[in-house]
Amino acid sequence: MLYEISLLLIVRRKRIITIDAGLYEIGIDQERKIAGKMESLAAQLRHAGVSSAHVTRYLQQVRAFRAQLQTAFAPADAARILDALELMVELHLDQAPRPDGTPYIEHALAVASQVLEAMAHQDPDVVVAALLHDAVEDQPARLAQQVRERPAGEGKAAAQLALDAIEERTQSARVRSMISGLTNPDFDTLLEQQGTQKRTAGAGQAAFIASRNALYAEHVRDAIRDPDVALIKLFDVAANALTLDAIPDAPTRTRLFNKYTPVMGIMLGRLRETATPLNITPQKREELLARFADALQTCSRKEGGHAQSE
Repeated sequence: MLYEISLLLIVRRKRIITIDAGLYEIGIDQERKIAGKMESLAAQLRHAGVSSAHVTRYLQQVRAFRAQLQTAFAPADAARILDALELMVELHLDQAPRPDGTPYIEHALAVASQVLEAMAHQDPDVVVAALLHDAVEDQPARLAQQVRERPAGEGKAAAQLALDAIEERTQSARVRSMISGLTNPDFDTLLEQQGTQKRTAGAGQAAFIASRNALYAEHVRDAIRDPDVALIKLFDVAANALTLDAIPDAPTRTRLFNKYTPVMGIMLGRLRETATPLNITPQKREELLARFADALQTCSRKEGGHAQSE
């Protein structure tokens, strides 16, 4: 009897050792894939003619992001997120710089990094969606070209084909849903369908822009009912609305000030909401509450100053 028990224990131990060795090999394989993705990303940047200084700076940002991923996720999830990073760079690498002059790809990476840092419970789908949050809105044609199931997509609008491509590339209907919520519709077309014609000068232009900003604010209010969309949108809006002083062009600053001031109030309200709480640590929630509240106070003072000067 003891002999049989000993044999059984030996067999079980060998199985455990075999399983452990298999998991180790899987981990090593995933690490190799991640290292390969880093090399591929560097090659992408250099092939696009990005300067050595910018390549070095961006790769430093990516390495810091990769360190976050390694702390938060298993190698397979980290590799999947880096796949999304590669796609984001592919789509946005030659996109026009942001109003403050920084390359667009730095914005998407920063939003994803901040979302990852803020999450109370780590969720790889949310990080993937954060990296690709503007992909459908800014690069629908490029994404639409990547849809493999072309016959099924015949007759679809570019944005829907782009969402199909997102789902195929990320293998996640949930990521598709989040990015759909993060994608702005064509507000100009919506206004024209409502009978408001676009104007390019004078009071008519100002009224049209005000109507478009109101539609944008309403769209954000609806979209952030989804807590995953809300978490990403919080950091996207923070990056866009809380850094306006870094924009050198005064008319652009004013235009974005008018666009984002109502939205900051909406984001502040969403942070305070308790019915559908966000996946965010208490510390990060308090930080964002303070930042948005301070920004709104500054906006009120500026608006008051404009009113007095008029």
